[in-house]
Amino acid sequence: MYNSSDVLLVGVSGASCSGKSTLCQLLHAVYDNSIILHEDDFYKTDALIPIHDGYMDWDCVDAIDFPKFHEALVYIKQHGELPKWLLEKEANQNVATKAVVEYADVVQAGRSLVTQQPGKKIILVDGFMLYVSNQLIDSFDVRIMLRADYNVLKQRREARTGYVTTEGSRPAHLSPTEKCFWQDPPGYFDKFVWPGYKEGHQHLFENDNVEGRIIDPRINITHRNDMTVYENLVWTIELLQHHLQ
Repeated sequence: MYNSSDVLLVGVSGASCSGKSTLCQLLHAVYDNSIILHEDDFYKTDALIPIHDGYMDWDCVDAIDFPKFHEALVYIKQHGELPKWLLEKEANQNVATKAVVEYADVVQAGRSLVTQQPGKKIILVDGFMLYVSNQLIDSFDVRIMLRADYNVLKQRREARTGYVTTEGSRPAHLSPTEKCFWQDPPGYFDKFVWPGYKEGHQHLFENDNVEGRIIDPRINITHRNDMTVYENLVWTIELLQHHLQ
């Protein structure tokens, strides 16, 4: 069992399409002793996803199995590794090839900022609902939140082709080897994605305005909506280096 002080649990959160996964993949490429945990692995089964206005709402607080998620965070802090069942999930292979290839120069610049690889195990937790409760917030050693402009987020989300789901509820036309697939219906961002983000995060902001000033001192939030991938990486590395000293 690890000493909990040997594990740095880093939350990387923000609205859907704010750049969380890209940042986690780049950090994983920068820090040799790191692994990625995806909150998406803790979605409830398809049959338990809330239905709102006739549609499955994948972006609300109630879509995530938070007790199971918190249990995994506690395990990771104690053992310095993911539970076996998570290691076996296809969605969590800790492969960062796409972002690393696309931003190879950014990774190189990031690695140049890390003069000595840390002895601590760094667990990068990528998720859109990491800070919905004090229990979850306090589970992390470092809490990062990315900002992005509403219109940019909407454009990115609507450009996505869809998602493979947890397969908890399988339509009759699918064979046992086929995976369930979800694609946002028209208007989904304004009806579900953005309201879900606001519901899960307004308590962190002044006057419940998620586009305004954050008032929870535990959260480190990017200071601009238009920070580049490079700027996000450098800002995060500088923050982590402070905690790794």
